[in-house]
Amino acid sequence: MPQRFVKPQSETRKLISIFLPNLAGGGAERIMVALANGFARRGLKVHLVLAQTWGVYFDEIDKRVQLVELGAKRVLFSLLPLSKYLKQTHPYALISALDHTNLIAIWARLLSQTKTRLIVSVRAVASVGYRKYPLVRFRSLPFLMRMFYRYSDAVVAVSQGVADDLVDQIGLCPEKLRVIYNPMVDECLFEEAQKLPPHPWFRGKQKPIILGVGRLDPQKDFATLLRAFK
Repeated sequence: MPQRFVKPQSETRKLISIFLPNLAGGGAERIMVALANGFARRGLKVHLVLAQTWGVYFDEIDKRVQLVELGAKRVLFSLLPLSKYLKQTHPYALISALDHTNLIAIWARLLSQTKTRLIVSVRAVASVGYRKYPLVRFRSLPFLMRMFYRYSDAVVAVSQGVADDLVDQIGLCPEKLRVIYNPMVDECLFEEAQKLPPHPWFRGKQKPIILGVGRLDPQKDFATLLRAFK
C-alpha cells in the first residue's frame, strides 16, 4: 500500500516527484506513469504522489517507483498535505499534470517555501477546452493559469499548438515554455503492434480505415472530425 508520507533520506540520488490526483484511466495519468517508470529505469529515485489512491494503472508502475498517498478527498484538499510532503522530502523536482493539479502544485510549492524545482505539464488548449466545460468551476482555470503559472520553473506543452495558446491567450513567457511530445514509444508499443486487431474491419483491408483516439468529450471535438470526413 502507498505510504501517507515519506521521511527524508540521506540518499545521494536525486528525487523526482510526480504529482497526480489519482490514476484514473486518462491519457495524462498513463503518460505520467510512463515518465515515472522511465526515470526509475535510469537510476533516479522517483515518488508518484497521489491525492487519492485509486485508478487503473497501478499494475503498470515499475517496482522501483515509490507510491505516496496524500489522503485527500479532493485534489483541492491535497494542498496542505502536498506542502508538508515537500517540506519533509525536499525533492529535486516536482512534476505535475492536469491544469487544476498544476495549480495545487504551484500553491503547495509557494506555501512550503522549498527550493524544489517545479515543472507543470499542460496537455490541452486551455482557451478553448474550458470555455464550455460541464463543471462550471473549471471554466475559471484559464484565469488562474494566467495568474499563477508564472511561479513555476518551467511549463511543458505537449504540442506546439498548446504552447502557442499559452503564450497568446494565457500570457505565459515563451522562455518558460518547452514543447515535449508524449513519451509513447516503448517496448510495449512494439509488442502490441505485432498483434492482430480483433475487429473484423481490419481483416482483408478492403476499405480504408481512419482511426481517431480519445474520450467522447466536447474538448476532443470528434464532431468536427466526422463533419470533415463527411
